[in-house]
Amino acid sequence: MNTRLKTKIIMVVAKTICRTIHSWRCRSFLRRLDDFRYEVKDLRQQYTTEGVYNKAVASLPFYTKKVLVNDDSERTVAIKIGDCMIKYSFDKLIKYLDVVPEEPLTETTINENVAIALVKATTKNHRVASIINFNRKERDGQQTRKSSS
Repeated sequence: MNTRLKTKIIMVVAKTICRTIHSWRCRSFLRRLDDFRYEVKDLRQQYTTEGVYNKAVASLPFYTKKVLVNDDSERTVAIKIGDCMIKYSFDKLIKYLDVVPEEPLTETTINENVAIALVKATTKNHRVASIINFNRKERDGQQTRKSSS
């Protein structure tokens, strides 16, 4: 089946927006983490005939948004606009790792990464304790007291 003009326009706009978000988020000089992935597709290309497409997709509304995965490691969302499907995901683990390991993840490396993330979160949120002065100054002729240590 041929792609409609409206779908082509939506796909070009969606690719431009996703590419801009990807360049700001993953390729800017301030942030070099590749944690955003996207995919823009024409839904009509998945089906062989118009009848099959109408039965599967035509009954859906023009705009639909669905969260596919939302857990501790990633968030994946699919958006349907007309006949265009935009699927993007954010990887939540990459921001805690300084270097992405080339070896397969094992339980020990996951535990080490969790420990690293906890230490970074703790040092970021840590506040210096205030110092309490136990020495009292003289007031109205009273003697000065010192605490015993």
